[in-house]
Amino acid sequence: MNREQAQSILSAEVERLREVGYEELVSRLLDKQETFERVAPDGTRYRVEVQGLWDDVASGNLRVFVNVDDGGWRAFVPLSDGFVRAPDGSFVGE
Repeated sequence: MNREQAQSILSAEVERLREVGYEELVSRLLDKQETFERVAPDGTRYRVEVQGLWDDVASGNLRVFVNVDDGGWRAFVPLSDGFVRAPDGSFVGE
């Protein structure tokens, strides 16, 4: 896996999701997983997994996880990032 390319894909997906509103994130991601593929400039295919879980209490802050791997051994230890979104739309801990 090319770590630089994978990190670039991870960062782009996190930024894209940060633009999505709280209610939409909850409806799309809460206790669900979105899995899709992105192709790097060199043609390498990367799997992206996105999931949301309550961070503390139901109907409270939503923790969004984003993982990227190339399907090889990195699938066991993917690159990961994410954020916590509050119901008021703010980002917790930033």
